[in-house]
Amino acid sequence: MKTTFTFTAYGAHTTAALADAITIAKDGDPLAPVTVVVPSNLVGVSARRTLAAGSPAGLAAVRFETVLGLARFLAGPSLPGERRRVTDPVVGAAVRSVLAASADLLRPVARHPATERALVRVHRELRELDDRALTALADTCPRATEVVRLHREVHDRLADRYVDEVDLHRAAAATVAAGHPLLDGLGAVVLHLPDRLPASGLALVEALAANGPVAVVVAHTGDAEADAPLRRLVGRLGGTLPTEPPAVAASHLLVRSVADP
Repeated sequence: MKTTFTFTAYGAHTTAALADAITIAKDGDPLAPVTVVVPSNLVGVSARRTLAAGSPAGLAAVRFETVLGLARFLAGPSLPGERRRVTDPVVGAAVRSVLAASADLLRPVARHPATERALVRVHRELRELDDRALTALADTCPRATEVVRLHREVHDRLADRYVDEVDLHRAAAATVAAGHPLLDGLGAVVLHLPDRLPASGLALVEALAANGPVAVVVAHTGDAEADAPLRRLVGRLGGTLPTEPPAVAASHLLVRSVADP
């Protein structure tokens, strides 16, 4: 398996690097499928419009998906039963119900809208943790104990009828690991401008990289603090983010490859 990294500056250089990555992925076949994984739908629309007029490989059979959108496409074979996508209002209703029934330390503020909003947000964040991590967090202080308990109760109320982003990411990673025929429709995968990813989303990207070649187009600033999250992400995928600032005026992009032994 091979992951190829193209490191460049932000701006027009990223679009040029993406065009090169698509051309390489198509390998001379204009109808070869390519899936470009983008950080947001807005980035995908912008990249498609910019490339439409000038990409030498064309955009036939090229799909643009966010990590979550790709998870929705891949998750089906690994999701048991028929469950609906959960929404914040549904989570909010479950939070209100749990607070009314079992709040302890939070009982004085259980009916405050800010408490509900905070627990909805925290519930989303804690879903990324496994049981061991949740237990370790719960052991830190009484308030953390209650928050983790409430989070678990909310999840128990929703799990039978709803799926969330974490469920979709994990199910999609399982589909990739199983080598499901659904993967054939993806073709080559290009990870374009990866940003902060939740743990479950990163696990899906890692599964894709383990399954077959992935080209990663990375824009960075050269500032150690600003690039720290990106450096960790690139490291998880087997690469090393350059410490020097990218050459904005360079016509040749720096390409580094990492191959599994």
